[in-house]
Amino acid sequence: MPDPTTKLPPDLKKRSDTATVSQAEANARKANAEASDAEQTAALNRVKGALGEPATGAFSGDVQLADGAALAEPNFLARAALMTVATAITKEVAKAIGERKTAYLTTSDGPPDLSHDSALASRIALVEDACRTATQLSDAALGSGERAMFAPLATAGLVVSGVSALLGYFKTDFKVGSDEVKVSDRDLLVLVGSELAAQHLSVLVDGFPPSPGKKIVDAVQTQLLDLSTEVTDLRGRVVHHAAAIASLDQAAAVAPASPAGQQGDQTGTEGQDEKQDAAADAQARAAHEHAEAACTAATTLYDTFVTSLDADAGGISFLERALRERRLREKLGDKAAVLSLKVDGSWATHIVRKNFLSGLSGKLPIRISATVGASWVAYDLDSGGLLGGGVETSKSELQDIAAIKAS
Repeated sequence: MPDPTTKLPPDLKKRSDTATVSQAEANARKANAEASDAEQTAALNRVKGALGEPATGAFSGDVQLADGAALAEPNFLARAALMTVATAITKEVAKAIGERKTAYLTTSDGPPDLSHDSALASRIALVEDACRTATQLSDAALGSGERAMFAPLATAGLVVSGVSALLGYFKTDFKVGSDEVKVSDRDLLVLVGSELAAQHLSVLVDGFPPSPGKKIVDAVQTQLLDLSTEVTDLRGRVVHHAAAIASLDQAAAVAPASPAGQQGDQTGTEGQDEKQDAAADAQARAAHEHAEAACTAATTLYDTFVTSLDADAGGISFLERALRERRLREKLGDKAAVLSLKVDGSWATHIVRKNFLSGLSGKLPIRISATVGASWVAYDLDSGGLLGGGVETSKSELQDIAAIKAS
């Protein structure tokens, strides 16, 4: 260790003096800060002594929104915003559809589903054509002397049973259920549809087709019953043609053969007559066979068609859907607008603002707002042409959560 009396070099002595001065200044600043803190503490103690301790607020520490907290108020604001959006859309839709008096509202992107009605019409036409062709072939095979209404005892009961079965297809079942209420495409559809209806438009809603009505039900029922009667006739013809074929085959099997010694005595005319009779029998048999096959095919096609009428889809038969669609097609007519509605999104914002004063007041420092966006597109039902479309958005101002009240 060097002797403190030892004289330091000039440069080293200068750096040592500078370090000593810096340390002295730091010690002075620290002492000044401690004195200031002591003075502030003493002043605060004097205030507390005069006024007492301030009352604490309703909460302390951080304010946090847990998962699932404060859902009612944002949803309330969102639904109010949805009503504003619906009103704005209704105004634009009214301009777009012009003089049209009928509007079909849907949450999907396509036109109303009328496929079951189209399928019913085409299937009935197909069965009718098959029955008509089979009857013509049967009449040709039977000849004018044998044409009649064929309803043997074995098949006559099919008319009555067929009528009973067909009548059962016209029953209607109703189911009532409930779902959670929330901001959705369906909410928007109901709001816009209600406002359009208030403007004296005929509004039809996707998912609730009109009842078929007595006129349509009676017409289709008569058509189906007539078809059932015609097919019953064809079933009788199948039996008759089968019997004719069997008779011709039996006659051909027991036809007397000419003795060998007499074959040379037959005249050419008699031999020719026998050949012509055999050819006629063969031709008649072929006609009966062809007619029997046609009648059988027509009845099979009819049976398949009747089975398809009861095909269930969501608790509703194919025939019921087809009849409702036929009524819907009738109500829409040639000049209607198809309106597709979508809620693009709904969003909520919350802001928590906490300070000393909010703690003293006991107010919950949460402010919320909600935003709803939706879009719409209108088409002409007949041409598919675009009539108009747009996007609407509504945003509520930030509000204290405790101040939100039903209006």
